[in-house]
Amino acid sequence: MYDLNSTLWDARKRIRGKLLAVILGRAARKRTSAGGEFQEANDRIVQASVMDAPLRSYAVDGAPMKFPEAIALFLNSKIFKAIRKLLEKDKA
Repeated sequence: MYDLNSTLWDARKRIRGKLLAVILGRAARKRTSAGGEFQEANDRIVQASVMDAPLRSYAVDGAPMKFPEAIALFLNSKIFKAIRKLLEKDKA
């Protein structure tokens, strides 16, 4: 059972966990790809951050909490609930 305190490292042996790790890792590397001599080290740091950060930490910089909640639902094999969570409107 995965919740907002779980990490992708906890789900690394499941196919959904591997898929999310690849997708989120690519997105994070894209955001930090400035090039330069330290790019390889930066890529390793970003990869470690993606794998070791709790799911709740993905809701930073104004991102809605529904994203980490949907990731937890997806990891718990509740795919349709995860999609519904992503499509629901924010409460204002």
